[in-house]
Amino acid sequence: MQGFYTTQQNSEENHLKLEQIITGLKQSQLTALFSVCKDLLGNEFSIRQIDPERPFSSFYVDMDGQNLKYGSSGTRLLLTLLGTALDERVSILLIDEPELGLSPRIQTVLAEFLYDEARRKTFCPHLRQIFIATHSHLFLDRKVVSNNWIVSKTGNAIALRQVKSLSDFHQLQFNMLGNEFESIFLPSAIVIVEGDSDATFIAKATKVHIPDRKVAIVRAGGDGEVQNKLNVLKETFGAIETSPYRDRLFVVLDRRHSSRVSRLHGQGVPRDNIVTWSQNGIEYLYPSVLVAEVFRCDVAELAKCTFESDPIEFNGIKMSKKEMAQVISDRMTESHPLHSELGALIDRIRAVCK
Repeated sequence: MQGFYTTQQNSEENHLKLEQIITGLKQSQLTALFSVCKDLLGNEFSIRQIDPERPFSSFYVDMDGQNLKYGSSGTRLLLTLLGTALDERVSILLIDEPELGLSPRIQTVLAEFLYDEARRKTFCPHLRQIFIATHSHLFLDRKVVSNNWIVSKTGNAIALRQVKSLSDFHQLQFNMLGNEFESIFLPSAIVIVEGDSDATFIAKATKVHIPDRKVAIVRAGGDGEVQNKLNVLKETFGAIETSPYRDRLFVVLDRRHSSRVSRLHGQGVPRDNIVTWSQNGIEYLYPSVLVAEVFRCDVAELAKCTFESDPIEFNGIKMSKKEMAQVISDRMTESHPLHSELGALIDRIRAVCK
């Protein structure tokens, strides 16, 4: 019955017991184990007897005055893994899906220890190689991305592919997170626009046409401020070229602008992600049927309307660009066809967010 239950729950028994690991360690190794764990977790560890009055009484691992047997199972697993690593007889360590028993916090501290070569050699000089099979992004090697390999299976064929670039690494990390930055409370993409009207309308367009992704729209306050916004992002992410947003950062400019595309590209924005409208103003990209509704005219009559000035005045109706952007955005639905230039931008954003 127990075997059936274990199989049904898709769980595997851990044949490495902490008590067995502890008894196999020398005093120096045991001291090192407790020292490392204190450094990683901040807790005090020691060996105590269940009955101090009896010299042959069984022992237990004490953590801050508590029997670890009744404490965190994740902490027990951490001590088991590190105790195994400290065993001088072990030169190659294979760990299969450690995240199944470890909290994200303990996963992080374990990964930091295992991937810190100098620190690891101090405590485990005998340990030549470590292999971790994992579905957790927390166990990826961020310092040497080529140490990460992707295992895939098609039928009975198993393939290995080495991660060779930061782009490959970010893609692997996205895949482990479900390809969603939202899972860590970040937007899937960032679009820097010039003004309020651009921000209002493009925000609504992305919400309508990419509803399952969060796209952050950043107002630059004029095209001359776009470079300043990019500098702020660089301070946040470091070099944009090596950040997770390398392909997910967009800049949208009017036809008449002072920002040099080459300079924006030099700041880390891919050239294909720098969009310049063919006409001067987001108003030319609004759905014609909605603009006609606003100015109470036929779509054909809009050819006589110019959107260069602010406020816009046509057919006896006067409206500021900011107000018009809000009205159009409030009325726009998925059924309204997108202007080809805006549609191309939406398609590009959708593609990098997959």
